[in-house]
Amino acid sequence: MNAAAIKEHLSMLMDLEKEIYTQNQVIASLEYKLSGLPDYRQYVKPVYQQASPHYYDDTAANVAFLCLPGAVLLFVLGLLLYDFRGFFWEIALLAFIVGIIAFFISRLNASDAQHSADVESKKRYDAALKAYNLSVEQDRLRVERERPKKLLLQGQLKTLKDAHKKTVDTLNKLYNKGVIHKKYWGLVPICSLYGYFDTGVCTQLEGHEGAYNKYDTECRLDRIISKLDQVIQRLDEIKELQQDLYDAIEESNCKVGQLIRNSERISDQLSGIQSQGAELNARIANLQTTSDINLYVNACAKRELEYMNRANRIF
Repeated sequence: MNAAAIKEHLSMLMDLEKEIYTQNQVIASLEYKLSGLPDYRQYVKPVYQQASPHYYDDTAANVAFLCLPGAVLLFVLGLLLYDFRGFFWEIALLAFIVGIIAFFISRLNASDAQHSADVESKKRYDAALKAYNLSVEQDRLRVERERPKKLLLQGQLKTLKDAHKKTVDTLNKLYNKGVIHKKYWGLVPICSLYGYFDTGVCTQLEGHEGAYNKYDTECRLDRIISKLDQVIQRLDEIKELQQDLYDAIEESNCKVGQLIRNSERISDQLSGIQSQGAELNARIANLQTTSDINLYVNACAKRELEYMNRANRIF
């Protein structure tokens, strides 16, 4: 294969690699935006629980606890001493009466304390239930408000993922023509190889003067960056020695920004609309058809078909 045919083949590969990079960036952005539009959130409904009584002064219970056993003890002593009308019986009777009164006062205090605790517990439950119902209703309104935008983003994401799959398939078919060794597949090496042929530095792929050897040498000497993630982080540093790669990423970033801005602009057009069902779907479909993403996807499909036809003629 002559140098011109190899250059043309590398040009098509570089273009498809660039489009895959672009598509990946836009897909990631759309997925991130969708993650900010969740479905109904899960709220835990409050459950009413019987309250424990608050602390209260239980002096009456203490008095009853002391007087009633004391009265029994004094009655027993009175019996043992055969003092049926004397001191022990009188004191025992008095202690018994005081103990009974204190016991009922203690029960009344306990009842009042329990009632107060129940009232406070009911107030807290009612407040929690009100907050729960408010949160659920606000979330329902949010979901309804965001639904048109979410449907649009989901449609755009599906369109782009379908296009991405086709682009990857086309790229693999071109790679599988067997022109480029698998070691040099990818955006970074393909851009470098294309640059060697485009500038006339190399006219063949293999051999001592070939593009493969030159690329390996420059990577080994750290004259160029071979990993894409490092390239993205150090983009300004590659402008001189990896011009084609720099231009491809810059062009891709520009395209990504354009597509995302257009998506946001279309999403803004759906804010606050009241249409539902078929009417909403029709409006979204119309916006989808005229969106930059749809136009971009159609352009990619047309170019990929052209590349396959060209490749089949060359090989």
